[in-house]
Amino acid sequence: MVVKNITTESVSINKSVQVDVNTIDVNDGYVLAGQTLDLSLSLTPFDLLESEQLKTNIYDGNLVFVINGVELTTSQCIQVYECGFSRYVISQL
Repeated sequence: MVVKNITTESVSINKSVQVDVNTIDVNDGYVLAGQTLDLSLSLTPFDLLESEQLKTNIYDGNLVFVINGVELTTSQCIQVYECGFSRYVISQL
């Protein structure tokens, strides 16, 4: 699941989110301002499903999904989260 932080602030997701899964970084746990990050590289499908921080940031418009290089709008992200997120998680198992 690729997300982009469209704010000017770092967005806290989960201490397990890693900028680089091979290197410990002081910014682990955050999606930095303007950063695009594949959360599935450092979080399990269940972690993604249970992340209240992810859900809140999607609904607040801080994070948008990026699919095939295209950034979705906030309303599209909410629709994907509500309708398709469970399918995404199941397909990753």
